[in-house]
This record gives sequence, C-alpha cells and structure tokens, in this order.
Amino acid sequence: MRADGTGQRVLVRRVARWHEHTTPAWGRGVFLYASNRVGFFNTELYATPARRLTFTKGSDGVLGDDSMPALSPDGRRVAFTSNRTQDGEIWLMAPDGTRQKQLTHRRGDDFFPAWTDDGTAIAFAAIDTGWIMRVDVDGSGVRRLVRGVDPAFRPTR
Repeated sequence: MRADGTGQRVLVRRVARWHEHTTPAWGRGVFLYASNRVGFFNTELYATPARRLTFTKGSDGVLGDDSMPALSPDGRRVAFTSNRTQDGEIWLMAPDGTRQKQLTHRRGDDFFPAWTDDGTAIAFAAIDTGWIMRVDVDGSGVRRLVRGVDPAFRPTR
C-alpha cells in the first residue's frame, strides 16, 4: 500500500485456515516471508509469487523452521533464522534460496537478523543471553553490542 494507506493489495493468500504467513521483508522488488504452507509444524521461506526458497524437514518434533528473512541493503543476500541445527542460528542465502550458509554457531537462540547500513555485518538478538550481538557476513567478528532484544535495533558500521 501507499504511505497514506491507500492502494492496498494482497500479495499472499492463505490456502488453508491453518496457514500462517509471518515475518515479511521487502526490498529491491522482492517480497520475502515465512509460511507454514507445506505443513503446520514446518515454517519455510518464500518469495512472491509463491516460490519456496528453503526446504527443511521440519515437522512436529523435528527441527527445521526457517523464518525472519532480512534482505541486505544491496538486495543480493538474505539473512534469516533457522533452527535446523538444534538452536536458532543466523544463516545467509541468495534471494533465490541458493548458497545457504550458517553464520552463527552459538549455543542458544539467535533471532531477528538486521543488516548494517553498509551490508558488512548483521545484528541479531541472542535470546538466551539478552544481548543484541553482531556478526560479520563472513561469520567472523561475533561480539556483544548492547543489552536488549529489540528487533528494531538498526546498527551502523
């Protein structure tokens, strides 16, 4: 929709009552979102038009949820959260779902990735510790920034 609230349009429809589409991200003509459309207990990442980007084996009792996509400032990478390795971790991929790479390897859950303005690092909420942390896009330089888990925190370089 426009900033004044006019011109609203639906980008993604539910196919079944139990479908949930969450954590939308928009940028550079790409709309990304998480959805459990493949199974009630399996959240995967999608782009519009409905094109599945991640393929985990998540289900009731089986880890594999992918969510919280965040498009890089240049539109060439997507940071997201996945629990496919037991804990919630920050991952990177191309906007088409290829080149998936795990960035964080901490014990505990890392959520709400947010890119720095220059695209060199990602801030995230370390839910288990109560810290907002930062990791460089090559997976190095993990460090604490500030106490709190506000996903709206937007770090600068």
